Amino acid sequence: MQGCLEWQRSGLQPPATVLAATGEYFEAEDALGRWLEECCERGTNHVEATAALFASWKAWAETSGEYVGSARRLSENLINRGFELHRKGSARQMRGLRLCQPAASAGPIQF
Repeated sequence: MQGCLEWQRSGLQPPATVLAATGEYFEAEDALGRWLEECCERGTNHVEATAALFASWKAWAETSGEYVGSARRLSENLINRGFELHRKGSARQMRGLRLCQPAASAGPIQF
């Protein structure tokens, strides 16, 4: 009985190792977070067309064996992470991120 009352007062206190392992698991399972880290740059002045973001997400997810979903679902998930959807004319854009720019090519390899 005393253990139950203590649990009700202070809640469960999982060990630090359990908390760390749980955090690592959720980080590994966060496909959208991995795509953001690998393919996007965050910044207050960045803006990217939602169509371009979805094309990048779709290619990355298919290559990574992740569920693609719809463009609407991607936009909703990005909004939930703090990015802002807005319209410019008929185009939909996401503020706060942009796709990484590929490294500039040095031209053909010379032998």
